[in-house]
Amino acid sequence: MSTVLRGPADQDEDLKLMAQEFRDHVEAVLNSLAANVPKAVVLCLVERAKDALLNQLYSSISAHPTERIQDLLQEDVEVKRRREKVKRQASVLSRLTRQLSMNEARASAATGEVENQARRQISHRALHILEFNNC
Repeated sequence: MSTVLRGPADQDEDLKLMAQEFRDHVEAVLNSLAANVPKAVVLCLVERAKDALLNQLYSSISAHPTERIQDLLQEDVEVKRRREKVKRQASVLSRLTRQLSMNEARASAATGEVENQARRQISHRALHILEFNNC
């Protein structure tokens, strides 16, 4: 086995290559930071604004008497009536859809049976005609 000794020129090239790779790596890291830091800043601002708004909402709500808060939480009678009506209609529609599907399946099966009977009758007649012609 022979070993190849590297000369000074090869070491210089290696150092230049390593330096370029290091610069490329640093540039990639800087680009990543430049892209992500603004996003992080905006996220922090949004979180801070959210917390401030929630605190303001809680303070505003807590300033009202408990009875008023209970009134605000109650569902409007008309909205409740409409919601229950729509729920009943949805239930009826669901039942009718199931019944329609079952009726369609029965009709399809019956149609298939009628078609099968018709084919058997036609085949039976065709056999009689063939027998008659062969005589």
